[in-house]
Amino acid sequence: MTENSETLLSKKGMVLALIGIFALYFTQCAFGIITPAINSLAVHFEGTPLTTILLANTITGVVSIPVSILVGMWVKWGYRKWAILGLVIATLGGAFPFFMGDVTSYEPVIASRVLVGIGLGMVNPLAGALVIELFTGKKRALYLGIGNLVFFGGGMIYQMLSGGLANIGWNYHFLAYFLTVIPFILVAVFLPEPAKLRAKKGVAVQDAKKEEPKVDASAPKPPLPASVFGYVAIAFVVIMFDMPAVFLCSTMLAEGGMGDAGVAGVVSSLFTGGGMIAGAIFAVVYAATKRKVFAVFTLCSAVSMFIIFNATSAIVFGLGMILLGIGHIGVFTAAQEAGGKASPAVRVGVTNGMMMAAMNLGVFFASYYMEFAAVTFPQMGIGAPVLASGVLLLVCAVLFFFVPGCIKPKQLPAASASGSSENSEV
Repeated sequence: MTENSETLLSKKGMVLALIGIFALYFTQCAFGIITPAINSLAVHFEGTPLTTILLANTITGVVSIPVSILVGMWVKWGYRKWAILGLVIATLGGAFPFFMGDVTSYEPVIASRVLVGIGLGMVNPLAGALVIELFTGKKRALYLGIGNLVFFGGGMIYQMLSGGLANIGWNYHFLAYFLTVIPFILVAVFLPEPAKLRAKKGVAVQDAKKEEPKVDASAPKPPLPASVFGYVAIAFVVIMFDMPAVFLCSTMLAEGGMGDAGVAGVVSSLFTGGGMIAGAIFAVVYAATKRKVFAVFTLCSAVSMFIIFNATSAIVFGLGMILLGIGHIGVFTAAQEAGGKASPAVRVGVTNGMMMAAMNLGVFFASYYMEFAAVTFPQMGIGAPVLASGVLLLVCAVLFFFVPGCIKPKQLPAASASGSSENSEV
């Protein structure tokens, strides 16, 4: 058995470590704080093109992509150090426009969102990587699922707080970033540092057993197996195909006479609710399906698209959004878990950074995919990208079900797989 939480941490230490990890998960959805305030921004900055207003909502994810990858590569600097630095930048950078209530230029808002992207880019790869590095088997699947449950729960709290503050004034919603102070304290106190835990354990082992072999620190890092890139590709493709229903939610409801903006707000939030359900059930589904977990959750997304496309009421549309949230986060969590399992321990941070980049890129490229689908199938109306996604996701689900070998992790030599004791599990 290789090093994991069961050997690096006591039971009490595991509980405290999980408090820090889940506190970090809670902060990752802070990028959504601006979403309920888009209309307030458009009203205050009258004359600013809507595309520029919306840029504040999308630029955060784009900026976070290279930052997440770089932090994943340099995670050895310290999980806690990166987390503290990232949260400070995201909180202060996100909140400062509150103090500029009389500003008429939109540039400060864009600058604020760039800083949020940099800060959250530092934070995003850390929580999942810690779960992958410290836990194995059922515990890893369970805590990754719970982590995404906390992620979406945090997002709902951030957005509800932001929406309430936006009713006071256009700049008041920026105060919601200060909610991060609470999880920040928990992260600063409890977030574990695997390198220190491993070093401490190594000293204890050497005291008891002098012949403990030493690790050559100058040795080159083992390469990432090809399967890791396969998992990243799966996450990117499925997320890209999922997003049209999310982007078109309010438009399809209005076009179909199913509800106004208020109804759209409730229905769109059900996607987040579905993500929370996925986090809660992921470990159970994974235990029952193993490698077919990709097919199961992708099929869930495919079915949701057909329900949404054919919906004639907000209730049915909402059911589709719940199923979409379950499939969306289920696939991403499965890719995150499998990619971490296939990676050498020293490359887990890089892998998780790539996963977060895949998520953000999938969302970014979804708008271009939607435009392509709409132009290619104009006869299908506004929902063309949704129906096209349903068909493509169904094809992906079939492939994932019948070709499990194409996503099977590459086996690593024991010396290179430290921290990944279950690479042989299929």
